[in-house]
Amino acid sequence: MREWTISCSTHLLAAGEEVWAHAVRMEGVNYELAPWVRMSVPRAARGLTLADAPRREPAFSSWLLLLGLLPFDRHALVITEVDPGRRFLEESTSGLQRSWRHERTIAPAARGCVVHDRVTLAPRLALFGPAARVLVEGLFRHRHRKLEARFGLAPP
Repeated sequence: MREWTISCSTHLLAAGEEVWAHAVRMEGVNYELAPWVRMSVPRAARGLTLADAPRREPAFSSWLLLLGLLPFDRHALVITEVDPGRRFLEESTSGLQRSWRHERTIAPAARGCVVHDRVTLAPRLALFGPAARVLVEGLFRHRHRKLEARFGLAPP
């Protein structure tokens, strides 16, 4: 199976600590994904942050909901590494993805911080590989636009 990697970075005006507090909460994840996708959160996991999640075992399973309504995939969220305030690494699986590796780093900058996402995915069916790459890349560009809207984009 072929793997695909996408990455994107955005220089935000907010302090890294503020962006980190947003990024590790499912409310923040769903804010970034909206309105295209929403991840369900089981009652027992509500309030859990990615930084508090167990390591190297599923924290919980989540339905991915198209437009917040239509289930299209089931995702087992597994956090493997956390460097509080700076980085997390998620290595998960889903019905559609044989593997999903998402690393987010938040680095201090002269004004604000830089958020960098790197996602490597391997679809279960090679036929969906090119489409998955285009969709995931578009979704992460959308997520970064949402971050810009919430925290402000630092001038070049």
